[in-house]
Amino acid sequence: MLVRNARKHRRAPFTELANSLQLDVSESTICRTLAGEGYHRRVARRRPFLTKVQKQGRMRWAREYMHWDEDDWGGVEFSVALLLVSGLQEDMRTKSQWRLGPSSW
Repeated sequence: MLVRNARKHRRAPFTELANSLQLDVSESTICRTLAGEGYHRRVARRRPFLTKVQKQGRMRWAREYMHWDEDDWGGVEFSVALLLVSGLQEDMRTKSQWRLGPSSW
């Protein structure tokens, strides 16, 4: 029941999970139980909304390359850029949620 409730209410605090199930257990017990089932707290990733201009640009790009097949895309090299900013920390009141396994978001 606890795992099902944590999945349904991923952003709920430990005490709220216990209260909703009418359990008289500590926060550490809830955390330990969920961790034993493979669930761990992760900070919820912030995703900025796209502006109208960005949405239009994406649609224009998608329409331009919509007809490409695998051969056309075979000559394109994709890369993932990672931006590291040292010394900056988010507000300690960030929202977190339950995730199963090594999920990054």
